[in-house]
Amino acid sequence: MQHGFGANSAYLKQGNRIHLLASNKQSASFYNRTDERTLLVGPFSPNWMQYVRVNSFTTNFLMEPAYSYYFEPSLLKMRELNLPYTAYNLPAWDKWERRPELLHHQALTETKIQRDWEAVQRERLLGKLYARNSSYAKNYRTGRIGWDLGDTVKRQTILVLLHKLGNPDSLAIYPRESNVLYSLKPATYTLTVLFDTGDYVSAKVPVKANGQTHVHFTSSAVKPASEYSSYLNQIIESKLAEASKHEANTAKEQQQILETAREVTFSYTSGAEQYRHEVTGVVKDKNNGEPLPGVTIVLKGTTVGASTDGSGRYRIYVPDSGILIFRYIGYVSSEEKVNSRGKINLDMDADRKQLQEVVVVGYGMERSSSSIAAATAVQGKVSGVVVRGNSTISVRDAKPLVIVDGIPFSGDHTKLEKVTATKVLRGEAATALYGASAAGGVIIITTNQGGSVPGRSSSSQV
Repeated sequence: MQHGFGANSAYLKQGNRIHLLASNKQSASFYNRTDERTLLVGPFSPNWMQYVRVNSFTTNFLMEPAYSYYFEPSLLKMRELNLPYTAYNLPAWDKWERRPELLHHQALTETKIQRDWEAVQRERLLGKLYARNSSYAKNYRTGRIGWDLGDTVKRQTILVLLHKLGNPDSLAIYPRESNVLYSLKPATYTLTVLFDTGDYVSAKVPVKANGQTHVHFTSSAVKPASEYSSYLNQIIESKLAEASKHEANTAKEQQQILETAREVTFSYTSGAEQYRHEVTGVVKDKNNGEPLPGVTIVLKGTTVGASTDGSGRYRIYVPDSGILIFRYIGYVSSEEKVNSRGKINLDMDADRKQLQEVVVVGYGMERSSSSIAAATAVQGKVSGVVVRGNSTISVRDAKPLVIVDGIPFSGDHTKLEKVTATKVLRGEAATALYGASAAGGVIIITTNQGGSVPGRSSSSQV
């Protein structure tokens, strides 16, 4: 199994047998040339089984021995393995049991995996919500708050919360080990420490510039769960839900970009058949450090190419002296000489000039320099399309995708009237946005008829 441990938790299932693909240093790894290890998992019989990426996707496949497997949504890659070679490199089994397994381990079930995954995701999202709290901040007009618990407070801290007095909606969240809160503007705050038992301690704390106020909580300060603590928990859950939704939308956009990249680079080969030198790496945004999925990497002057996955990783086979070209929509293209390197990471700069020249139109996106304001300019731009005057469109041979007032149009095109503007997308620009249905091009039409255009449903407008 080729499994990137930066991805969501995943497991293999065959019948009642479940094998969790976890980042475990004790796992047998027999191929480690890249950041994605190939793990030896099993045993499984050569039969139907499932690959499950938790809260993402499931792939049913027929397992065949002597192959490695790599899974992504709507994608399964198999690579033949040289078993005698790989078996030779497998670690020896130490029968003396240096680290004997504990007998109280729980049985692994799908319910337990899901529950543990949700707990881990919650902690991860909380980490993104934590307020910045650095002792190295050089702001001499701010103050600090310190706190500690008395010996009689026998409870486990789970979160430290801070908000301005009387304004819980200004809530800042800190991890449980934050005993000093830095860089606070002079004001009066409410400091709250939540415990795993549901109760809490809270205090009103004034902060002055260039000073530190310390709070010592004793057992008498512990309060049971109340409307106040419940409201704070609701704010936290709301923030978590918003962060989770944002991540889901981002993941969906990344998957669309990846599918588009696969369509664009379908004519490229990985180079494994022509070259022996393997290059891997990660492509990220230079400004925020986020990985970029769907970046096209091409060996200059050839049809050898690849695209980055959801983690920004890629793998390509090239000559030692080759040159790689990195391309991504909205970013400055870059060339990198291989120079016998096996790993080439790249931080791509956003193309400010290109972003300023982009106009978003309904479903589509096109350069402003190629915008077409009149329907008569469409003729000859899209294969199989003929335009008469500025109100009727005739389609022959190829069938372009027609978008009228932002809605896909499938009615009688001869009834279109009062066309005020028409724009055209061709080639990669069309398929990148609309997929295979736009192979014949896209015509984006604007009318002044609103929802009365025949052949479309107004209830589907976005």
